[in-house]
Amino acid sequence: MELLRVLADASPDMVAREDLMAALWPDSVVGDDALARCVLKLRRALGDEAREARFVETLPKRGYRLLQPLQPVPESSGRKMGWAVAAVMAVLAIFAVGIRSVTGPDGTDSPSADPDDAVLLERAHDHYYQFTREGNEVAAALYQRLLARQPDLATARAGMANVLVQRIIRWPEDGPETPSDQASVAAMIKSDRRGTPWSRSTLDRAVEHAEAAVAVDPDDPGHHKALGLALSLSGELDRARAHYAKALELDPEMWEALINLGELDSIDNDPDAAIDNFVRAYEAMGKRYARDPQRIGRWQAELGASIGDTFFTAGRIELAERWYRRVLEHTPLHVGATVGLASVRNQMGDRDGAQSLCADLTLRIGPNRKCGPFLSDEYEDAGQVPN
Repeated sequence: MELLRVLADASPDMVAREDLMAALWPDSVVGDDALARCVLKLRRALGDEAREARFVETLPKRGYRLLQPLQPVPESSGRKMGWAVAAVMAVLAIFAVGIRSVTGPDGTDSPSADPDDAVLLERAHDHYYQFTREGNEVAAALYQRLLARQPDLATARAGMANVLVQRIIRWPEDGPETPSDQASVAAMIKSDRRGTPWSRSTLDRAVEHAEAAVAVDPDDPGHHKALGLALSLSGELDRARAHYAKALELDPEMWEALINLGELDSIDNDPDAAIDNFVRAYEAMGKRYARDPQRIGRWQAELGASIGDTFFTAGRIELAERWYRRVLEHTPLHVGATVGLASVRNQMGDRDGAQSLCADLTLRIGPNRKCGPFLSDEYEDAGQVPN
């Protein structure tokens, strides 16, 4: 109701995304997808569609505008309402989303204990971004619960596409967990694991969910990212690139799409473009961190250390050192960045510095095999970043 009120107060002018978020969540920090979900709920309540909007118009990357003219509503019961739209009563459906009625012991209707769908979505997303098997399966269960209640809930469909792709990449049905250095779209494309009946069936379902999400709400960048990921695994790289590009057109700071696009660059043997997209993703994560720490969390440090590793392997030692130090500024004792910096110091002839870095890491968080070579009396060959 508050979203409709804000749009109505400004009608026929547009309300910027930033102004809407400030009005709807003045005392909270939420991700950009919270607004998209709120708009989706309003459209569902009004029987509206993003592609052929009759009530709520999307102005990509800018904001939203109410299309229907306002109608005065007479005062009633001493309470004054300054605005309304033709279908305002339908908005009451918003408050029923995620709250089912069950029959109590006295035969009357009482609300179930199920959380609001928006809360379930947030929980599902947070579990997905842990990138663990347990987190992925918890997310899948939550998305399925949401889709059982709302089959056309686009965000849940995109979420299901993501968890299905992660199942294929990381946790195959008939084998052990995929080693971390092989858990990528690029590695899957090169392997024969993608062609098993289970993988093909799972991937078809992922593409179906993602395409449905885009069809329902084509203005959500997350939906295009999900479809791009599923298409990448299908080998449809040109279509995947197109959807990643659309995601970034809608949200230039969508770090997930930038990382996935960088992976496609790697597949296409374009390391310069890949590293450029990875750097852009790292910067975008930094800008988003305050608003979305749960999802970005450790992954920004992992990406930064990986960028450092790439420069180190390419022999660009000064750039590698810069990136390792940058990661350690906001994530002290990060193992990858610490070992990487130790490798740089050793490469530059500062063996005492390399040993000191690893000794401090071991003292403060415990032994780590990657630091083993630098703590040995004989580590002349420890100049490379350990795997």
